[in-house]
Amino acid sequence: MGGHQTLETHSPEHRVLTVIATPSVISANIFAKLAEPFQDDEIEWRVARAGIKQGRPWAQVLAYIDARAARARLNSVLGPTNWSIEYSDGPRGGVIAKLSLRVDGEWISKADGADITEREPVKGGLSSAFKRVCAVWGVGEHLYEVRDKWALFSESGAYRVQIDGATYRWDAPSIASNAPSSRHEPAENDPRPTPINARTRDEAAPSSAQQVLTVESAASLPMPFGKHRGTALRDVPLADLRSAREWAIQKKRTYPEFLEAVALLERSESVAA
Repeated sequence: MGGHQTLETHSPEHRVLTVIATPSVISANIFAKLAEPFQDDEIEWRVARAGIKQGRPWAQVLAYIDARAARARLNSVLGPTNWSIEYSDGPRGGVIAKLSLRVDGEWISKADGADITEREPVKGGLSSAFKRVCAVWGVGEHLYEVRDKWALFSESGAYRVQIDGATYRWDAPSIASNAPSSRHEPAENDPRPTPINARTRDEAAPSSAQQVLTVESAASLPMPFGKHRGTALRDVPLADLRSAREWAIQKKRTYPEFLEAVALLERSESVAA
């Protein structure tokens, strides 16, 4: 497989055959390169759930890549002329993205889709669909397996989160290492609570049932309360799921499986948004 051109030239002394490869990707490990893990500085984070335990903040965080990182991976591995993206209307106003790669001279296509987003609906829908179809090809797919990651709170943290009306700063954990998160202590004159490693909390740590929750099983879970009670989460608008999650957190209601399911579904829309 793989296209090429053969040019024949002559000289008084000898005859020369020159083989010129056409623009294509000729690599046995192309898919392995696409699926290589991203470095920490290429990964974005969002808070899945957060709270206060014994006067101290905690937050479970989810990792994802943005569309720019996904495009950079495609360009670096394939080259900009060896991949293309096409969009079409999906069911219920969503977006279908078809990503085609030229491998050994042959074009191969795969597709995936996403709903439009609340913020910048058109751009957000295209971006979500693009990232999801990139994951089908292996780009960023490893982030689906990143679980039980916790924010590292400190006074100089790069990120911010509001918990019970107060703003806290936090840094992202490392994906490159599976070692337990280290503590980031605030300065002595910082009036905020001292951060703790979230893995030591019973309330913050997911149960064994949560640890085996997949995106598919999360989508099949019934809504435990509210106007959509009993409806499979996949059939509840994402905006309503987020509102219900915020209500549950603010009211300190215990729906750990629901909270984890919403976090997984959000990540499946962004790979994580």
